[in-house]
Amino acid sequence: SNLQNYIDLNRSYFSSFTIPNGTEVILKSNPNLSTSSVSLVIDGGELSFAETEPGMAEILTYSLASLLQNQLDKKHSLSVIEYDAEVKAVTGNEYSQLTINCSSKDLNECIKTLADTIIYTDITPALADGIIFDMTSRWKVKNLTPDYQLLCGAMKEIYNGKIEQKLFNCKQDRPGTMEFTRIEQNYTT
Repeated sequence: SNLQNYIDLNRSYFSSFTIPNGTEVILKSNPNLSTSSVSLVIDGGELSFAETEPGMAEILTYSLASLLQNQLDKKHSLSVIEYDAEVKAVTGNEYSQLTINCSSKDLNECIKTLADTIIYTDITPALADGIIFDMTSRWKVKNLTPDYQLLCGAMKEIYNGKIEQKLFNCKQDRPGTMEFTRIEQNYTT
């Protein structure tokens, strides 16, 4: 059937490998395309820190994305990768995700850069401060919208007393005050 042919064809595009720090990577690669995307899904989102450090997951995810983008930009400027690569970050309630969009020609080098960035780079205080500033600005704008205030009220009723309720607290600033040492500790674990 057509559906089975589609499934079989797509299954052949998947492969997996493990980077040196033990993280398993699942890759879907279609040799007929000129662009590729690589996503790293991290088990841990806002719920991981909702109780004590709201916003921490987003800080960590955006920090890693920024460090990765800087490394890819350097490699492009040195002609190690031929085309610009773009990094996008998303932090959900239960997971965080980084996605690299790049030329298929540069895919292997982008994956190597992702692994090296995870293993060998560290967040600096200046990077953390910039990300916290951006997050705080976005939070203040979001928090002032009537839609979000209504959502917070509804979630308070739905999740009354549960940890999910802490994700929808219009009265608490996010990310709040954080010490760099806590960001650094969470980044390395």
